[in-house]
Amino acid sequence: MCMKVDQMKIEGVDQKKIEGQVWDRLRQVLDPELNINIVDIGLIYKVEVKSKKSGENSKKSKALRSAIPSDLKIYILMTLTTPGCPLAEMFDPMVRESLLGLSWDQESRASSSAKENQAIDIENDVEIQLTFDPPWVIDMMSEEARAELGME
Repeated sequence: MCMKVDQMKIEGVDQKKIEGQVWDRLRQVLDPELNINIVDIGLIYKVEVKSKKSGENSKKSKALRSAIPSDLKIYILMTLTTPGCPLAEMFDPMVRESLLGLSWDQESRASSSAKENQAIDIENDVEIQLTFDPPWVIDMMSEEARAELGME
């Protein structure tokens, strides 16, 4: 059976839990101009925990299913309200700093390993990709964010 690497369960790591924790942390990152979190503004398009090897041809799929945290990466796809945003350079470090203290939080195994609860390395385990496709529009804001800005 052929599976896409991105869809595989990575043993010992609760991908959905980590993705949820990342979303929660990103809700704490405030846009410096609007003072509203970047999730509610609609700047975050996607958060995924994937194998660092996900771009490779998947003959190694069995090995990837038992990937250790050093084989994993958090991918964040985000945008800005405009391509010429003067504060663009501020977002990458703000996003990374919001993830400080997160761990891979491996599920308990019969034998404990040194990799369990390994801290996420915000420089090497996090990839932030900036895109303008699709371009940001006001409709991407949550109702709460629009109300806070007086747009409702």
